Amino acid sequence: MTDKSPPAAEPFKGVKGAWYVVALLAISNGVSFFDRGFVSLVIDPIKQTLQISDTQIGLMIGPAFIVFYSTISLPIARLADGRNRKHIILAGMFFWSACTAAFGMAKNLFVLGAARMGVGLGEAALVPAGISIINDLVPREKIGRAVSMFTAGGILGGSLATLLGGFLMLWLTDVGDIRLPLLGHMEPWQTAFLIISLPGVILGLVIVFTMREPMRRIAATEKQSISIREAASYIVGHKRAVMCTILGFAMLSALSGVGTWTPTFFMRSFGLTPAQVGASIGLFSLFGGALGAIAGGSLTDTLRKRGREDANILVAVVAVLVMLPMNIFGFVTNDPVVALALAAARTLVVSMAFGVAHPCVSLAAPAAMRSQAVAIYLLCANGIGIGFVPLLVPLLTDYLFHDPLALRYSLMIVSVVSTPIILTLLLIARKPFVAHVGGMSAAAAAAAARADNTSALSAMMPPKGAAPAV
Repeated sequence: MTDKSPPAAEPFKGVKGAWYVVALLAISNGVSFFDRGFVSLVIDPIKQTLQISDTQIGLMIGPAFIVFYSTISLPIARLADGRNRKHIILAGMFFWSACTAAFGMAKNLFVLGAARMGVGLGEAALVPAGISIINDLVPREKIGRAVSMFTAGGILGGSLATLLGGFLMLWLTDVGDIRLPLLGHMEPWQTAFLIISLPGVILGLVIVFTMREPMRRIAATEKQSISIREAASYIVGHKRAVMCTILGFAMLSALSGVGTWTPTFFMRSFGLTPAQVGASIGLFSLFGGALGAIAGGSLTDTLRKRGREDANILVAVVAVLVMLPMNIFGFVTNDPVVALALAAARTLVVSMAFGVAHPCVSLAAPAAMRSQAVAIYLLCANGIGIGFVPLLVPLLTDYLFHDPLALRYSLMIVSVVSTPIILTLLLIARKPFVAHVGGMSAAAAAAAARADNTSALSAMMPPKGAAPAV
C-alpha cells in the first residue's frame, strides 16, 4: 500500500511528538467530560433554584445535550475526514466553553436547556477529529494504547468533575451567593459553571500555539473522500462485522449512563453531601477509571500481537460479565461502604470496556471514513448513555416507583437489562469482525504488492524512445 503522507508527526518529529499530541488531545477530552459531567453533582441545587422535577432535569441533562450532539456530529465528522481537524477541534472547544458559562448564567429551564444543547454541539467536534489525528500519528500496533489514553482522559475528566467539583461546591457554598457586574445574583452552582468554563479556553490557546495539523495517511488505492451516505451504507452493508460492533459498544453507554444519577443515589440513599460524594466516588473513579481504560487498551495490543484480532470484543465481553453482580448488589445494599466499593470496582471494569471501543470501531472502517464511523458510534452511544438512560432512570423513579428514594431500583433495572443486549451484539459481531479486518488487511497488502510490482516493471523498462538493448 502506498502511503501518501510522511510518517513524521508534525510539528513534533518522531515518537515523542506523536505522544505529546495524544496527551494534548486526552487532556482536551478530559476538559469536555468535566464540563458535561459536573451537572450530575448539582442536580438537586438546580432543582431547588428552578423548581423543576427529576423528569424535567433528566430531559435537560440528556436529550437537550444529545439533540445538538446528534444533529451536528456527522457533518463535523464529514468535515474532519477532509478538512483541518485542528481548527475543527478549536472551534468546538471555544464554543462548548462559552456554553458552559452560559449554563451557569441561566435563570430558567429554557436557557438551561439551550446552553446544554450548545455544550453538545461544541463537544461533537472533538472525538471524531481527535481519533482521526491519533490514527495518522501512531503506528497500528500502538493504536489501542493511544486511543485508550485518549479515552482515559475523558474518564479522568468525568472523575475530576465529581472529585474537584465536590470540593469546589463545598468552597462556593461557604462563600454563599454572590453578585457579579452585569450578571447579577449568582448561586454557588451557577458560579461553579462560570469557573469550570475557563480551562477549555486556556487549553484551546495551548493547542493554537503548540499543535499543527498532521498529514493524513490515506492509501493511494483508497477513495480520498466518502460522503455521509456512503459511510452509512458501508456500515449497514456490513451488518454483523461493523454495525453490530458499533451497536454493541454503543450499548455499553447504558452502563455508564447510570453514572449520571449515581451521585444523587448516594446523597438520597445515604445522606452524603456533594463534597463527600465527590471525595469518595470521584477519588476512586479518578484512579480506577484511568487505570481501567489504559489497561484495556494495553491488553488488546498484547492479545493482538498474539494473533487475537477479536481482542477488543473479548475484553469488553469479559468486563460486562464481571460487572453484572456489581450492578445488582451495588444499588440494593444498605451499607454505604459496600456501595462505594462496588461503585469504584464498576468504574475500573467499565473503563476497560470503553478503553477498547474507539480503536475497535476505527479498525473496522477504511481510513477515508474513520471519523464518520467514530461519529456514528458516538451518535449511538451518546443517544443511549446521555440521551435515553438519564431520562429513563427518573421516569422509572417518578412513574413506576413514585418515590425519590427508589432511585436505586431504577439504576439496578437499567444496568441489569442492558447486560444481555450488550453481550448478544458483541458475540454476534466477533467472528465477522475478525474476518472483515483480515479481509481489509489482505486487500491492502495485495494493493501494495501490485504497486511495488508496477514500480519494479517501470524501472526495468527502457526510457521512451530509447533503442532496445542488444
